[in-house]
Amino acid sequence: MSQLSRYCIYSGIPGFEGFVDLPGTVGGAAINNSGCFGSLTSNVVESVIIIKDGEREILTNNQMQYSHRNSIIKSKRLKAAVLSVKFKIENKEDSRLLKARAKKKSISTEKIFGNKISESRNNISCLTT
Repeated sequence: MSQLSRYCIYSGIPGFEGFVDLPGTVGGAAINNSGCFGSLTSNVVESVIIIKDGEREILTNNQMQYSHRNSIIKSKRLKAAVLSVKFKIENKEDSRLLKARAKKKSISTEKIFGNKISESRNNISCLTT
């Protein structure tokens, strides 16, 4: 999630600034409704593609039944694996404003400045499907 956050900040995509220090994968964050610094994964997830009983399904944000650090998958009310996550993308903003907001939320602000942010951009192969 931290790599995705840095990519979004660099690209001017708001809503991901609070995830700069969040370890783990996008799929894990979607299952756990992970968050930090006032940001929650459920606030930016539009839908999740899962595999259940060998079949692909799309679950909307509401169908994921998010609650504090929980979802329908984490609570085992639905046994499935996450294949991909589609995010809500708001209007683009100036990346300098996003960096400033991330800096206020993050304890590791060096992660969003300098070469590390451009390195992150080059390492992301798939954000959504």
